[in-house]
Amino acid sequence: MPSWRSRPAPNTTCTATASHRRSPRRSPSRSDPTRSERLIDPDVYSIPLQSRGMHEVYENTVRFEETDAQGIVFFGNYTTYADETLMSYMDAIGYPYEERNPLEWELHVVNVDLSYHASAGVRDRLVNSMRVSSIGTSSLEFEYECRRAADDELIVSGTLTHVGVDDDGEPTPVPDDILAAIEAFQGELPTA
Repeated sequence: MPSWRSRPAPNTTCTATASHRRSPRRSPSRSDPTRSERLIDPDVYSIPLQSRGMHEVYENTVRFEETDAQGIVFFGNYTTYADETLMSYMDAIGYPYEERNPLEWELHVVNVDLSYHASAGVRDRLVNSMRVSSIGTSSLEFEYECRRAADDELIVSGTLTHVGVDDDGEPTPVPDDILAAIEAFQGELPTA
């Protein structure tokens, strides 16, 4: 009896060819504008965190189960780290997750944009920082950084955009209490 792997799935065909799977990878040239637009300005990241308004709010140690076959943190886990950092940021401004509901206001993720600069491995201690970088009518954009504690090397940077919604899931303005807490914590209130 053939194994399930030897039988094709019903109503499917495979059109990929060996040559298609082995097509050479093209490296972008230094003059490629799309490549240069993606490069991070090293001068921006040499500025101390506090002077850029970043706040270290969450630390974690990489566990074995968070790594991939290459022995480095699986890229998707940085989204979890960013989410944990957001939770810690909200705790730091005095609005823990479980206390936002009485405001009849919840945060829903609408965009995550992370850039990967270096690798972290098992038992690396990571320092995660965040700040609110932009405030819209009903949205908050959070800037995120993850650095290795041992050498302060930037591992991941990016943004998370959340929209505030009411109990019916409809966008609603960011509550004044939240805006005041952000301003008190960061020393200023960013604009859209």
